[in-house]
Amino acid sequence: MSEQEQIDKLNAKVQQLLEEKRKVKAERDELQQQLEAVTTERDQAKADVHRITVEQPRGEILSDAAVAGMGETLGRELMHHFEIIRTDDGTDLFHKDGQPVLVDDEPVPFTVEGINRLHDKGLAKLGSLLKGSQASGGNATGSKGNTAATQPKPAAPRPQFGMR
Repeated sequence: MSEQEQIDKLNAKVQQLLEEKRKVKAERDELQQQLEAVTTERDQAKADVHRITVEQPRGEILSDAAVAGMGETLGRELMHHFEIIRTDDGTDLFHKDGQPVLVDDEPVPFTVEGINRLHDKGLAKLGSLLKGSQASGGNATGSKGNTAATQPKPAAPRPQFGMR
């Protein structure tokens, strides 16, 4: 084989390898785009799962515990004083300074009853944000929270001038 034939053969091999390199790069770029799309989809799914399993139930608990329209405010007030930590068994507990908040030597769960226990024991001043017992009748225990009157006071009679 002559030198020119060897050079031509090597050039052909170089061209073949360069073409293979371009194909591999194109495949790599396509796979990278697919990975980014799947990663974005995964992150969105994780966010949806977190919203559905954590944020919505917590929002419902806050709405159930608070007077009308004050669920978010109650949540901000609680977050100002406490952290809510999810345990391994899926229970949300109030924590402060890295330790569970205890009332009567029991950890306080993030429930309507738990929020009321925090208020009753004086660990959080939430009275104007919490719903009352909503009990009525002769044996009603009264309101724990908002004590605003539910009915307006009757208007005082106006003095009348002149003859009737």
